[in-house]
Amino acid sequence: MVNSVRWLKVNVYLACVISLWLAALSPIGKLGKGIALTFSLCSAIKLIKASEMMIYIESMAIAQKAMRDELSQVELALRTHQEENELERLYNSTETATYPAEVAEDLREALEVLINQEPKDLTSELRTLEGEKRLYLAVKSLKEAGKSDTFVIENVLRCGGEKWNEGKQYLQHLLKLGKHHEW
Repeated sequence: MVNSVRWLKVNVYLACVISLWLAALSPIGKLGKGIALTFSLCSAIKLIKASEMMIYIESMAIAQKAMRDELSQVELALRTHQEENELERLYNSTETATYPAEVAEDLREALEVLINQEPKDLTSELRTLEGEKRLYLAVKSLKEAGKSDTFVIENVLRCGGEKWNEGKQYLQHLLKLGKHHEW
């Protein structure tokens, strides 16, 4: 609203400059020409000042938009970098852990199975003892990496919403089973 009022003001000054200049060209006498040219000059000065303000406001708006765009790009780059570091830390956690080579390989395979499988195929294979071992090792690795039970239930077991309680029970069963078999 304020911006449209400023544009209206600039256009009124421009119309005054043009009409007074044209009035000075008409046969109105020397005194009338002097008055018309004086008012035309005053309107031109006000037009310049109003235009300078509009240019300043427009340039500030463009600069602020450019800064917001730059900030959003930097934020996106930081988020992407953090996600890449998190994934790298998760995948490299088996190399820095003190697991035996066989357990580390099982853990890596379990993570690959979890990443590559479709949700519908996951529950049928995981019910086997070997599948539960792989799943336990993957869950153990994620929990050591600082992931919460909710993250594991929703993203690994894929039991969100109405199945969340079922996923919570299965996670507890899986953790007890892993401790029992000392995986």
